[in-house]
Formats: sequence, structure tokens, C-alpha cells
Amino acid sequence: MDTKTNSKRQPIFIALAETQALITYLQNMKEGEVVPWDTLNRAAGVDVRTRRSVLYSARRRLEKDHQIVTSIIPEGLKRNNPEEVIKIGQAHLSRSHRLAKRGMRKLATVEYDALGDGAKESHNVAMATLGALAHASSVRSQKRLAEKLANNGSGPLLVGDTLRLFAGVTE
Repeated sequence: MDTKTNSKRQPIFIALAETQALITYLQNMKEGEVVPWDTLNRAAGVDVRTRRSVLYSARRRLEKDHQIVTSIIPEGLKRNNPEEVIKIGQAHLSRSHRLAKRGMRKLATVEYDALGDGAKESHNVAMATLGALAHASSVRSQKRLAEKLANNGSGPLLVGDTLRLFAGVTE
């Protein structure tokens, strides 16, 4: 694979020709459009179901360009509309909540008193971080946050503003 370097002499990733061809094709999709696998294969010049790296790289690139496509297994790829993207984000939030709780359960199995000082500190940091994630991603916290947002106006929030709202949620 060909690479170039930037001003710091670090290699810059250059997409495979197949990936770039697929990106170019997918960028022209309209919202709600479904493209069959055969069409995607012709656009990329390879079978994207067996050369998944081509498909995955193209999808990641489209995400960076604010275009989300999802697989519809028997059919092909679909360009999602904004409402579908919100549902995808909510699904990730639910999954994050489950994973944080699972991580806390695993950490709770450790015999804490037998740990060294460094391990205790790592345990405490991990447990606190996972606890904060589990709390912030719970359905109850999300409902409370939605109520606070309704009272404070809507629109995108900065991370600091969101954390201040969560601080109010826990009071």
C-alpha cells in the first residue's frame, strides 16, 4: 500500500483503490436509498462481503463526512435519515449502560484488600468511571436530563454544560 508523509514525517493512510471507489459511489446515495450488494461489488470492483475491510473503511470514512450507512443483511447498504441515526445513537447508549454495569460486576469480584496500592488505585478509578457511565446512560438519568433540557432550552450542548446538568440530576 502506498503511503505519503505529512510535515512531521508521519505516514498518512491512503485508502485502497477499491475503498476509494466505494466511498465515491456511496457519497452519492440519497437518504433512505438502499443499494444492493451486487451494485456495491461492481462499484468497488471486489466482493465487499468477503473483502469486508473495504466496506468497513468506506463506512468509517462516510461517518467522518456525516453520512451514516447501515447494512441490511439480505439486501445491501442503506443511507440512514437523521431520525434513524438518532435511534442508532440511542442503541449505543443502551449498550454502553449494559457494558458499564457488566464491567462493574467484574471488578466487584476482585478481593480488594489483597490488592497492592497501585492496583487499588486502578480499581477505584475504573469502578468510579464505570459507575459514572452507568449512571449517565441509565434510562432514568436520560429522562431526568431530557426534563432539564426542556426547561433550559434545546439544541446542542457543550460537554461542560451537559456535566453541569448531570450534576443537577444527581442532587
